[in-house]
Amino acid sequence: MIFYNTWFSVAFLILISGFLWYKTQYIYQDAAFAYVSVAMLPFWGIMEVLRLVLGSIGNLNEKIPALVAFCAITCFPQLPLMLIFFAFLQEYKFFLEIVVSIAMAVFLIVEFICAVFAMKTMNKAQMTKFYLESFLEAGDAEEGKKSR
Repeated sequence: MIFYNTWFSVAFLILISGFLWYKTQYIYQDAAFAYVSVAMLPFWGIMEVLRLVLGSIGNLNEKIPALVAFCAITCFPQLPLMLIFFAFLQEYKFFLEIVVSIAMAVFLIVEFICAVFAMKTMNKAQMTKFYLESFLEAGDAEEGKKSR
């Protein structure tokens, strides 16, 4: 899922940048709102790169802290930014802009759900591994006592 979202994020960035450029060039907007719009896109891009890197590291290396950070970044800046700002809050919206933003929000929600299930599975596997290793170490210690 993260692999496909990476490519979709690149396409999203190109589309939203084009729409933003068109709006600033040809459609009159409030100056403050135009500055906020221009500032939101790089913020989104930086957070999206960080989110995708953390998700990939957490998933491929089975690192639960990286997946927790991935979920936190998904919930706070990315999902509200997609649903509230890019999809609905703008004064002038293109239909394709709304569709692409909602598709990105669906990607975020599905990735969040998958990440939570992955964390549960990893946690269970790591706990089982820990208990097995501690059980084997206890057995080795007892064999050492018997051999003396």
